[in-house]
Amino acid sequence: MLTTVTDDEGTGVLANVPGYDVAGKTGTAQKVDPVTGGYSPDKRVSSFVGFVPAKEPQLVILVLLDEPQEQTYGGLVAAPIFSQIAAQSLRYLQVPATQPQQLVALEPTIEGIIEKSARPVAKVATKKGMDAAQHPLMPDFAGMSSREVLRVMGRDGLNIRLIGSGRVVEQLPLAGQEIVYGDEVWVRLAPPT
Repeated sequence: MLTTVTDDEGTGVLANVPGYDVAGKTGTAQKVDPVTGGYSPDKRVSSFVGFVPAKEPQLVILVLLDEPQEQTYGGLVAAPIFSQIAAQSLRYLQVPATQPQQLVALEPTIEGIIEKSARPVAKVATKKGMDAAQHPLMPDFAGMSSREVLRVMGRDGLNIRLIGSGRVVEQLPLAGQEIVYGDEVWVRLAPPT
């Protein structure tokens, strides 16, 4: 099951190590704001923990980033670090490859991975004359999976709390309304009925 995290549709695709099956889990957690006692709107802990080779592990590696800047999702910031550490360590330990190596022209980019795997979704819009970084409008997340919501959040630099699992059934603010710093911003997901 954990190998699906690093396949083409997974959230940890950037953790892949050429020639090896990788299993792992991405993580992105909000930190507690000591002033308000609630979740911080902009402080995160991002992680990727994995083992390689997946079937007969020789290494277990945890990459943990406290308050990463710009991108905050574990699959985007911690997974590539895991990949580099694992590749060098496997080479040093002389662990034989578990899958045929393919020639790769260029390493995948975060933007390429997001673009390749994301379904078409509404862009974040802004009101005329407003700075997009200060007052973006809430996208329409209706019916999206948590993975699709995370992709939009990563692409558009949004910080939205996810509640539940399944597909988005409710969101605050409503689609098209302003997202103001400090306001409650969330999407609620529920299993399909």
